[in-house]
Amino acid sequence: MPPDEINEEWQRQCENEERMIEEEARGSGMTELKPCPFCGSERTVEKLDGMVFYIRCQDCGAKGPAKTLKPKAIEAWNRRGEK
Repeated sequence: MPPDEINEEWQRQCENEERMIEEEARGSGMTELKPCPFCGSERTVEKLDGMVFYIRCQDCGAKGPAKTLKPKAIEAWNRRGEK
């Protein structure tokens, strides 16, 4: 398979995986951002930095873990502070 076809196939697979993860996240309610686990602020923002997404609190500056998919960044933010 030529490199262009391999790249297109890989891109299609990534898009399908991202779509499935987003659908799963919507079904689980994970697309809604929870308040900041440090200051309780609801002023959070989704950020794209290069190839990764993260969530940042606009009040205290807390930053969630960087993830390659936005739903995964939201999930990681929402799970912070859980025990």
